[in-house]
Amino acid sequence: MMHSSPANYCFELSLTARQIGLLEELRAGGDLHLFVSLHALTSESDVTYSCSDSLIFTVPQSNWIKQLNDSKFTDVLLVEVPIGSLTPAHLVTFLQKARNQIATADYRGAIATCRAAMELLAEGEQKEDQQAVSGFKENPRGMSSENRLRLIRHAARHYTHLANHADSESLKASYTLRDAVLLLTLATAFSAHQLDA
Repeated sequence: MMHSSPANYCFELSLTARQIGLLEELRAGGDLHLFVSLHALTSESDVTYSCSDSLIFTVPQSNWIKQLNDSKFTDVLLVEVPIGSLTPAHLVTFLQKARNQIATADYRGAIATCRAAMELLAEGEQKEDQQAVSGFKENPRGMSSENRLRLIRHAARHYTHLANHADSESLKASYTLRDAVLLLTLATAFSAHQLDA
């Protein structure tokens, strides 16, 4: 069944933060190219008609970025790490435990748990970590990128020291949601980096 008169239809697509994140990966900073496949069924006098078509639609980079800003998507930085792939398995347990501790406002506990995760990542590498610290003191410009990463991890673990002990000095330290989220972000990032290595 064909009609000569044109008709306009507006299609809306709701995207989750994860879906937008995946689109951003594919877009890789350029224009957004969409492949749209359209299928329609109509009926008249008990006869069904079907038709299909496809089109490629390009959203210019500037337009897409404006849409992201207007939707407030860019107000939140979402970094996803597939923790199910992390090894050893109890590393995932530490990260999930820390997340749950944050949800119950146990910020000190979350930071201590993040420290345990980072210690697990550094297992067997204490000598190399100390060499990285020494290298920073002696020749910071001459450090390799690997040793710079070790130094960051060492500093993060040092930051968690007070949360991991129950002596009188340590108990004076107070921790906030921001502190706990910072350490969970670092612990997760270090875990993902080791996974990709």
